[in-house]
Amino acid sequence: MTFDNRIIDSIKGLTGPVAEQAGAKIYDISLKRVNGRSALTVLVDKQGGISLDECALINKRLSDIIENAGFFSGPYVIEVSSPGLDRLLKNRRDFNWAFGASVDIWLTGNINDRNFISGIVKNCRENDVEIEDRHGSCFMIPYDMINKAKRNIQACT
Repeated sequence: MTFDNRIIDSIKGLTGPVAEQAGAKIYDISLKRVNGRSALTVLVDKQGGISLDECALINKRLSDIIENAGFFSGPYVIEVSSPGLDRLLKNRRDFNWAFGASVDIWLTGNINDRNFISGIVKNCRENDVEIEDRHGSCFMIPYDMINKAKRNIQACT
């Protein structure tokens, strides 16, 4: 069973303000059928990370709104969680989330003869991100040259 895009868009419109009340932002939303029931998964995050208690609060508030709106006629489950430290960084919003953190970036091509750059996120612009490596060299990396990027968890601990 697939869901009508209007239902998904309506749910997305409700989740943003609920997350913002808790000081968080929506990272991703998915809605699917699992074992005969609707399963809504909402990934939320905020600068510095989000706690389990904050996820539970957002889940409670969102559950109340979803119940009152009557989106689902049958059984359903709502899960609110964090995308985690190892989430992939894809665009300006993601790199803003990782601002000041150490990241690893694998490139689709080379920049200064390198196809891998590790360093601190210094600036996020419309089309590129600035990374400073451990030697103090800065790299302007266009988002469309990024094959894969994520926070360097070892550098965070």
